[in-house]
Amino acid sequence: DGSIVNADISASAAIASTKISGVTSGITMADNWYVNSQLQPASGTNTITANWERGTSAQFGSIGSAMTESSGIFTFPSTGIYYCSINGGFYRGTGYRRYVGFTLQTTSDNGSNFTSAATNYDSISGDTNSNVSAAVTTTFVFDVTDTSTHKVRFQTEASDSGTTITSVNGRYLNVLFIRLGDT
Repeated sequence: DGSIVNADISASAAIASTKISGVTSGITMADNWYVNSQLQPASGTNTITANWERGTSAQFGSIGSAMTESSGIFTFPSTGIYYCSINGGFYRGTGYRRYVGFTLQTTSDNGSNFTSAATNYDSISGDTNSNVSAAVTTTFVFDVTDTSTHKVRFQTEASDSGTTITSVNGRYLNVLFIRLGDT
């Protein structure tokens, strides 16, 4: 009658050998990157082009194929729908900052034209009696239909210079890529 009774389907191979369709094995790729050197964004918009390092220690955790990076431009290992995020803290010793933030830019023409896909901001208070910071996370879900043309890069945004990205054990911000499924 087409029903499955007391079946033990525990592996992708078992599913593949049946006539069941539309079943995926879940998330097949997750990858972490960070900037490994102090970053002091200048006023305005600044593309982060240097000092990227892939998180390869056990504390990071990753699955599947890794992203690749060249001069701050990230290339995806396969087509699919990807969750992309950048997260970090901005710190200043004194002085007010109207805004600080991150922009995630995408391209679908191999880097000839990047467009801002998502931007998120915070501000740093004008309290001069203590050191103040602001945390910012920017996310975007990107449909990567061609790995040779669809790429991503990240930028800092700041109203004034004199702000430093906060260090966490020598990591100054982090980005996360998760392949959610097929395009």
